[in-house]
Amino acid sequence: MVSEHAIEGGSMHCGQRAVFAVESGDGTTHFACERHVIKMAWLMNAGEVKQEISGPTCSWKMWSVADILKAALAVKKWTQKELAEIADMPRQSVSELVRGKKRLMPEAAVKLGAALDLEPLDLLTAQADYELLRHERANPGQAKAIRARVPQATGETNE
Repeated sequence: MVSEHAIEGGSMHCGQRAVFAVESGDGTTHFACERHVIKMAWLMNAGEVKQEISGPTCSWKMWSVADILKAALAVKKWTQKELAEIADMPRQSVSELVRGKKRLMPEAAVKLGAALDLEPLDLLTAQADYELLRHERANPGQAKAIRARVPQATGETNE
């Protein structure tokens, strides 16, 4: 598994209010929202997870597939060409994924996951999380406005 701390560039912080303090093995403390506390604790081999009453914003970094692939290539010291050959994928497809110009499809996730020792589902989930956060930031308040239009239950039944 590629460490979350392998590269810094391109990642976005979650930004939700943190409700947990996660202490890493080296003694540093990171803050996590309910959505990311398990992922963060697992990645950091957390020594301790403490529930906070009120914390700062979540420090979980949202990674695009491009960020993950760049980090994996750096860790393995491979070129995009080498990855394409090992994963049995066209070089152009690997290049487009690494540059963030192409969406990751399940077949490519399986191939890249096998080549890089990553779980395909983790790659696809990272893509979905990253895209969702980008959408939410580009459209603040959209979900809240839609929820406000949902009819509230009155407790009456249609009998």
